[in-house]
Amino acid sequence: MANHCYNFVSIEGDPDVLQFIENIIEKADGSSANYFVDFCDKVLQKKPRTDQADTYNDYGTKWWEQEVSLVEGDDSMVIQGDSAWGPPANFIEELCKEYGLTATLEYEEPGCDFAGIIKYDSTGEIEHEEMTYQEMSYRSDISYWIENMAYSLQEDDMEDILAELKSISYASDEDKKLVIEQINELNKENNG
Repeated sequence: MANHCYNFVSIEGDPDVLQFIENIIEKADGSSANYFVDFCDKVLQKKPRTDQADTYNDYGTKWWEQEVSLVEGDDSMVIQGDSAWGPPANFIEELCKEYGLTATLEYEEPGCDFAGIIKYDSTGEIEHEEMTYQEMSYRSDISYWIENMAYSLQEDDMEDILAELKSISYASDEDKKLVIEQINELNKENNG
């Protein structure tokens, strides 16, 4: 079974170009065995392939079940959805180069604990920051991170909890204390 990587891509560019891309995406056929490569090739206006494509090297993943949202009259588009094992990073890079766009790809895979943010312009990738899924969770919603850490650690003994929290370099000491307080509250509820 594939690990699902969630992707959120914010794309900016000429509104007419974005409308053109949305139209191509809507018409792209997803029924072939090699549908993701066929899809990408159509969106990028490449000639159909006669050889077997290497989806990971060509476009970054094996498949991507995406939804497209174009803001009418605006210069932005959002494409989001799950892909296999990793983000469609190479496809987004090629899209930006082909159509003169800028994009930010945020991806996360909680099962394998990785996440990242990649920024592109018309020349390709310009910035890439990788981190753990937990760090991305911490950056985006500290309250959720505290609650999630407390639930995941509540069954451990305090020595292991303290060791785990000590190993986390991205969280503040105050937030680590809040995790311990949350664990204590959960244990009171469960034992009381």
